[in-house]
Amino acid sequence: MQFKPPPMLLTREARRPSCLARQEAHFGNADDALAAVREVLTIDASNVNALLMLVDLTIERGEFEKARSTLQVLPRNPEMDALRLHLQGRILMAESKWQDAAKQLLVAHRFLAESPGMIERTDMALTSCFRKLGDQKSQAAAYRRVLKANPVSMSARLGFGGDLRRQRANA
Repeated sequence: MQFKPPPMLLTREARRPSCLARQEAHFGNADDALAAVREVLTIDASNVNALLMLVDLTIERGEFEKARSTLQVLPRNPEMDALRLHLQGRILMAESKWQDAAKQLLVAHRFLAESPGMIERTDMALTSCFRKLGDQKSQAAAYRRVLKANPVSMSARLGFGGDLRRQRANA
C-alpha cells in the first residue's frame, strides 16, 4: 500500500514558494507575497493554505470581489464553511459594512466552537464591529469571551481597558 499524504501538506515543489509567501506576507511586500502565493497555486491549485493566504492578501489590498471568488474555491466541509463565514465577515468589515459584518461573524462564532484560536479571532473582529456600531455592552461581552479563553491576550486587555476608561470618563 502506497503512502498518500494528507491534502493539507505541501508538495516538495510548493514548500519553498509557500514559505516565501508567508515571510513576505508577514515581513515584506504584499505584492511579493501575492506573487509567491500565485506561484504555489500554479504548482498545486487546491492548496488550502495558499488559498487562505490569497484571501487575506486580497482583503488587505481592497480586492473584495477577488477575495469572494477565492472563497468559493475552498473545499466544502464543516471546518472550511465556518472559516468561510469568518472571512466573509472580514470582507464586510473591510468594506465598512459593520452591521452585516457583525451578523456574519456572529453566525461564524456559532460554527467555530471547536476552534479556540478562530473563536478568539472572531471575537476580536466582533469587538471592532461593535465599537463602530456603538454597542458597548456587546463589545465588552466579546472582550470578556476573548479574555476568558486567553487571559494574556494583549490586544483584548488593552482594548477592554481602554473601553472601560472611556466609559468611566463619559459617566
